[in-house]
Amino acid sequence: ARDADGRPMAAVESFLALYLPKIGGGTTNVSIRGIEPMSITIQGDHFELIEGRLPTPGADEIIVGRGVRNRIVNTDLGDTLEINVTPFKVVGIFEHDGAYGSEIWGDVDRFCAALERPLKQRVIARIRPGIDVEAVAEELEGDKRAAAKAMTEKVYLESQRTALGLILAILANFLSAIMGLAALLGAATTMLASVGSRTREVGILRSLGFEPRSIFTAFFFESVLIGLSGGILGALLVLPFDGIETGTMNFQTFTEVIFAFRVTPELLLQGTIIATLLGAFGGVVPSLIASGKEPTEALRRH
Repeated sequence: ARDADGRPMAAVESFLALYLPKIGGGTTNVSIRGIEPMSITIQGDHFELIEGRLPTPGADEIIVGRGVRNRIVNTDLGDTLEINVTPFKVVGIFEHDGAYGSEIWGDVDRFCAALERPLKQRVIARIRPGIDVEAVAEELEGDKRAAAKAMTEKVYLESQRTALGLILAILANFLSAIMGLAALLGAATTMLASVGSRTREVGILRSLGFEPRSIFTAFFFESVLIGLSGGILGALLVLPFDGIETGTMNFQTFTEVIFAFRVTPELLLQGTIIATLLGAFGGVVPSLIASGKEPTEALRRH
């Protein structure tokens, strides 16, 4: 693809990790990316400079992701970050809605010189609409002059998070199962206690001619309301966590990945529905017990 001036939308980049101290103690690997001016253009609307300015090509200047600024020492606007033995001035803070928000960017040639690693590992480019990406990748990989592995950015990023994604998925499912079981038992215990304390009430209703299914429906509906109320309360309690940022180590790249918690309407609705279903399941057995009581037995046990 070409930009507004007709220049090819392609840039050569380098990618390395730097061991840096974290705010509050400890150290971690932070991704640093050597870029060319076209790298910014290629990112398009995904990239937004929120403070300062872009680095001058050929200068010892860097811009840092907003998440990095909040977690790493000497990465605020105007600070000086030493890379190897070369001081780089932070001239801008940027936001990116993808993985790049966890990185530090600077001129590719200055990074290579400062780290004494004259390696440029990749070329990023925008492909014109309608181009067969798989055909382009096959052509590049089979080129004997400079064979290169080519893939879309989505495929590349997915390949970099396989291990971390699996660990987080296992942890999330395990915690969800434990908390779901606790909620189910809690609903069942609450309803059993309710049935036990209202035995005489059940006996009176049965004596007045109420059918067992009516008793079952009443207690079951109460259990559903308990689950729904818990779901709504949980949704309200989780709202303050929306946007809170944290970070963890990517076990494939051994670099810091900074991400934010997102509380979306879809997640809130999903959580409320699950809580309601757990309340319903937990109320089945107590409702059956209540509906199975005979009038004389219920009145005698009060």
